[in-house]
Amino acid sequence: MASENNSERKGFTMTWIIDNFKYFTYGEYVESPTFIVDTMEETKWCLYIYPRFDDDGVDVGLFLGLKRMSDRKGPYTLK
Repeated sequence: MASENNSERKGFTMTWIIDNFKYFTYGEYVESPTFIVDTMEETKWCLYIYPRFDDDGVDVGLFLGLKRMSDRKGPYTLK
């Protein structure tokens, strides 16, 4: 009988291609299609990304966020 390795982690990969992102301006953002993570009790998520500008309007980088959608059931904390 094989023993189970409880420290083994499960993974999830999502590929998201964004066209013409360089044309986004201050205050605009783009949100990914939603996805369901079965290994996290079928919770629903999306990514969002928007450009960051300094006070002079110069592009200084990107902000990437992960948002849990409220229209799916599942725990608020992992077991």
